[in-house]
Amino acid sequence: MKIYEKLGLTSVEVDHKSSLRSLELELLDRTESDFDAAWRRHNRPAQHSIVALHYYLQEEYTPARKHAKEVLMTTKEFLLGSWRQTFVTPEKIRDEAWWKRKFGWIEVFEACLLWGSALGEWEFLRKIGSFPEADSCISQGWKAQDRDLDVALGAFLRGAPPGELNPLLEQAASGSKKTCKCLVEVVRACVAKDAPAIGATLATYLKTYRKADFPQVDLTKKISIFGTLFVHWAEANTLRIQVPSEYDDHIVRLS
Repeated sequence: MKIYEKLGLTSVEVDHKSSLRSLELELLDRTESDFDAAWRRHNRPAQHSIVALHYYLQEEYTPARKHAKEVLMTTKEFLLGSWRQTFVTPEKIRDEAWWKRKFGWIEVFEACLLWGSALGEWEFLRKIGSFPEADSCISQGWKAQDRDLDVALGAFLRGAPPGELNPLLEQAASGSKKTCKCLVEVVRACVAKDAPAIGATLATYLKTYRKADFPQVDLTKKISIFGTLFVHWAEANTLRIQVPSEYDDHIVRLS
């Protein structure tokens, strides 16, 4: 049984042909404004991520890895590229921070967490962790607490000192969203390098994920971005953690 079948999906739902066509259209050369060019930079990582996910769920790992690597390359260009230094806003003002403050980035950042961890690109994730800031835009469909969590995760991945990281974790845990609260506890266990605590807090998070996120129609909710991130982080740090096998299909492994 293929991964997509284990997750209750059909072959139609994971057909990579349609997502590849959308990606090909996005890559066509065209004359466009600074705003339109920036928007296309935003779209590319997300589209590569969907293609990678389609291939992965069909257990076609070679093309999945190829597009996963493209997610990282295009994420780097969108989040940290030099184009931001010369971006001219629709108000005809050059403002490097405008796009970060006005438009979405969470989807791109979290796609990078998923595929970066699955590929073992921890130095890359350390660099990307510098992007989220406390006043960054809150993407449509997300809450302020989601933004605060990603800010804290970025600080964790780049090895921020306790005096910086702890207040960010407290902020991320201060809202009502249970998944965010659970993930804060996972981060704290990771900082302590406490393998049993990582396993226990991650299992608690995955149980909450299965109730809150997995039932959604969105294909990206059928796998756990954060579960994947922390399972691979523990492995990269040679920490033996135990997570109930019932969550295995939600963890992305590119092998």
